[in-house]
Amino acid sequence: VGAGSVVMDGARIESQSIVAPGSVVQKFMVIPSGELWAGVPCEKVRDLTEEEITSLRSSALHGVGLSEAHKDTTEKSFTDSEEERIVMENWASLESKRTPIRAPYGQFDAGPVGSGTHMNIPG
Repeated sequence: VGAGSVVMDGARIESQSIVAPGSVVQKFMVIPSGELWAGVPCEKVRDLTEEEITSLRSSALHGVGLSEAHKDTTEKSFTDSEEERIVMENWASLESKRTPIRAPYGQFDAGPVGSGTHMNIPG
């Protein structure tokens, strides 16, 4: 499944298939094995070649090997994960308190102190 893709509830992506980056797999859609799908909503582009299917298998095995080799350096303790969750919740809380400021040439979203500002200019 490519980066930025959205897979909706109930969708099924079978093994040895490819969903292109940025695609949207709709609810209850089935992506059959051995096919390339792309688009919003995604549609079948073509069947995969035997070479592409072999490459998918090799890439998957390589990824599993890398995760095994590096799992000790990437695993977080429960305490670290919990601290990260709390920081993210606090940031989300601050983001929800933004105050939009109307200006003649656009709109500023004044965030909490230290968070910067964001300007939306009508297109």
